[in-house]
Amino acid sequence: MWTFGKKVTAGFALSFVLLVGVGIVAYQSITALAKTSYAVARTHVILEHLTEVLSLVKDAETGQRGFVITGDEAFLEPYKSAVAALPATLDAVRDLVADTPSQAKRFTDVEPLVALKMSELKQVIDVRRSAGAEPAAAIVKTGEGKRTMDEVRRTLGQIDHEERDRLQARAEEVDASATSARSTLIVGTL
Repeated sequence: MWTFGKKVTAGFALSFVLLVGVGIVAYQSITALAKTSYAVARTHVILEHLTEVLSLVKDAETGQRGFVITGDEAFLEPYKSAVAALPATLDAVRDLVADTPSQAKRFTDVEPLVALKMSELKQVIDVRRSAGAEPAAAIVKTGEGKRTMDEVRRTLGQIDHEERDRLQARAEEVDASATSARSTLIVGTL
C-alpha cells in the first residue's frame, strides 16, 4: 500500500534519478563539446600555418623575381624574410600534424619540395648576381621552379582539404552533441 510518505519518497527518488541522469548527459555533452572545440581550434591553427607556408614561399618567389628583373638588392627583402621565417613555420606545421598519419605523410612529402623551391630561388639569385639577368632568366624559363611550386601548392592543398573535411566532421559532432544535450534537458525537465 502506498502511503503518502512512500509516495513523497518515491517522487523525490525519481526526481533525484532524473536529475542525476540529466547531469550525466550534460557533463558528457560539455566534455564532448570542449574536446571538439579544442580540435577545431587546432585545425584552424594548422590551416593558418599552411597558408603561411605557401605565403612565405610566394613571398620568396616574388622577391627573387623582382631582383632578377631589376638587379636591385632591395627587392630581395621578401625573399630574405621568407628564408628567415620558413623553418619555424615548417616546424610548427610538422608538430601539429604529427599525430595524423595521412597528414604527416603529406607534410613529409611537401618539405623536400619547399626545400627544392627555395634552393632553386637561391640558385637563380646567385646566377643573377654573378652572371647577369639573361642566364638567370634562362634558369627560370626551364619551368622547373614553376613545376616545383605547382607541386607545393597541390600537396599543401591536399593537407588543407583534409583539415577542412575534419572541420566539417567536427561541426557535425558538435551539432549531434548539442542536440542530445537539448533533448535530454527537455525530457528531464518535463
